[in-house]
This record gives sequence, structure tokens and C-alpha cells, in this order.
Amino acid sequence: MLKPGEAAVEVIRYRSYNPEKGGHFSSDVNYAFLIVTSATTQQPHWIEQRNVKYIEEKYLNFYKNCILFGQPDNHSIKNYFQKLDEYCKANNIKRLYLSPDGVYHQINLNTLLNPATGRYVLDDYEIVHVTTTRELLEQKQKLAADQHAVLIGYPVFNMDKKDIHVPATEVKRSLSRGSGVSRGLRGGLQRFVDPSFGISILPGTNVELQRISALMKGSANPEVYRETAASEDATKRVLHHTILHIATHGYFLEDEVRQDEGTGFITNPLLKSGLILAGAENFIRTGTPVDTAGNDGVLTAYEAMNMNLEGTQLVVLSACETGLGVVKNGEGVYGLQRAFKLSGAKSIVMSLWNVDDEATQDLMILFYTDVLKTGDAQASLLTAQRKLKNKYPLPSHWGAFVLTGI
Repeated sequence: MLKPGEAAVEVIRYRSYNPEKGGHFSSDVNYAFLIVTSATTQQPHWIEQRNVKYIEEKYLNFYKNCILFGQPDNHSIKNYFQKLDEYCKANNIKRLYLSPDGVYHQINLNTLLNPATGRYVLDDYEIVHVTTTRELLEQKQKLAADQHAVLIGYPVFNMDKKDIHVPATEVKRSLSRGSGVSRGLRGGLQRFVDPSFGISILPGTNVELQRISALMKGSANPEVYRETAASEDATKRVLHHTILHIATHGYFLEDEVRQDEGTGFITNPLLKSGLILAGAENFIRTGTPVDTAGNDGVLTAYEAMNMNLEGTQLVVLSACETGLGVVKNGEGVYGLQRAFKLSGAKSIVMSLWNVDDEATQDLMILFYTDVLKTGDAQASLLTAQRKLKNKYPLPSHWGAFVLTGI
């Protein structure tokens, strides 16, 4: 399936094994790239990633802080991509089908800067994320011509408020689609609720839905659910549509600690990430379900996993941290990415960090403008990010989103 200039790359995370010590595994984490090209005849090429002692700690924190504070990052490309870059240049490889593992689920290689050239990986390569390189054996399909889309966003977080339009004095409070929460489910999400303002409204999501639905008229025939209709119940009822787009707050609860009620630990990692929908603030404040079906306005990854999205070609999670989750060695990320994949979605667009509301709106418009013409979601996201980079040079604005799936 591979053409000249293409490579399939499995990232391998492993620990050293010493058979002389009765099956003892060392504490040192190792990474390697397992590479197949059209010229491969017997076995994959093996590239060991050297100097990885701090690759999951100090180096990762440095990368995240450079993204968060908009600082130049002249080191991460050496820590995460240099060996693979050298191989690709030596073999004239321009497109990589990359199956991540471990820490490579937490960074976007496209955002790594080469200080010698002043160019990002995005400028020199086309990286296609896949769950496993086995997906290359599946026939790549463009979005169906008879598309049917569901757009969900701009939820009313507090159902007691009749007017959700954002006053000018509150607009600055609504610039990020992320939470920054870090504790158990309801207890952690209470940090998300400002005592005076509640959960901040995202005005950009309303504009985003309006502009995307306008682009889709006549082709994707969109159903749009906003404000009170942007509910957990409506999301769970979505079936077999070509495109599902959700624009709201996302969260990832990183710490494994007790819930505020003291009822025990959150042990299932799929309960630690999710999307905030209509009525969630009422539940977070009171603990009372928001409807007669018992929904709480929070769609966890565990609940998303049980949706029936068989036949859905594209899920776009236009929210913060939707690509994060608990990383299991060799098994991927236990979060929204895994959940929507298990529910039947073919390709998923998700984010790795808190995203700016206005920049995300711009990115999504550029993405849909292109994908509705070409049907190629992978190429359209890269095109949109390259265009957005001209307006917002910092990777924190254009590099948060990745797409996984062929």
C-alpha cells in the first residue's frame, strides 16, 4: 500500500529486560521507531531513540511549557524527532503514517521547530496519525458525497439562566475551551465553575456552528443542536451520520484522587475525560441530574464508547484536551480518542491542550472549507493548520489539533 516517499512508523515504548536476573525489567524507559517503506523486503527498520531518560518527564514538561507560554522551543525536535528525521531525509521520505505510543500521544510532532532552518515539522512533512499501521490495509475513503452532519455546541451550562448571550464585560473570560481541572469527576469539575460567573460561555462556538452549517448547506444537510438543545441526551442519540462535530468545553482529570463525596476512587480511566454539555453546571453545583433520563450534562469517554457511530466517517471534537487520557503502554490512550474509535468512528479530530476560542473557530472554518471540497480530512487539517500559521505563528494556536484514522 505504501508508495515511494512514504513510510509506516510504529512507535515502540519498552523497558530493558535482563534474563540473567530472573525476568527483571529495568526502570529505564526506551523508545524506538519501527519503520516499513515500499522498499522493505524482509523486516522493518529499527531506529532506537537515544537519550530518553527524561523523555516522559522533564523533556515533556519543557515542551508543554513552551507551548503554554509561547516560548521558542529549540530542543524538543532533538528529543523526539531527530533520529526519525535523519532516516526520512536519507531515504527521501515525506509522508509518515505514524502510530504513536507512550509520550508520543501527548505531543504533536508537527509543532516541533528546527532551530537550524526555522521551519516546523509541519512545513517539511505530512504526518498521518493512525491507531495502528494495520489501518493502511484499509481502503482510504473520502467523505461520502451524500454527507449528513450533526453539529452540537454552544451549550447552556446553567439551565436556570434564560439569557446565555455573553456581556461584553465577560468576553475576556471565555477565551479558552479548556478547564485546568485536576481532581475526581464532580469534585474536580467544581473547579471549572467560577463562583460568580459559572462555567464560561464560548461565544466562538456559536459563530463556529453558524459558519460551518452555512458551508454545509446543500451538501451535508446539517442538523444543528445549540444552547439548551446541545445536551448529553441529544449527543447520545446521534446515529450513523457522516460527520459529528461537537464544539464545547473538554476536560481531562489527570490526578487519581478521591471524589469530593468520599465515595471512592475513579478507577476506570475512561471516566477521567469528557465533554461539558447543556445543564452541566446545574449538576456540578447540586449533584442533581439535568433530565428525567438521569443525564448529568457531562459526556464521559466511557459513555461515548457506548454510542453507536458505526458508519460515521469523521468526528470532530472542537474542545480542549480531547486527545488526552491515561496512556497505557502498547495500548494507546484511554480517553475520548479510544472511546469514539470503539463507538465506530473512522477518523477523529481532537486536541492536545487548551485551545484559544477564536483561533479554533478560524481553524475549523478553514478545515471544513477544504474538506467539503476534497473529502480528504487528513490533508484538509494540514492545509488549515498551514494557513492558520500565517495568522497565528505560535504553535499553541495552530498545533493543538491532530487527526487519527485513515
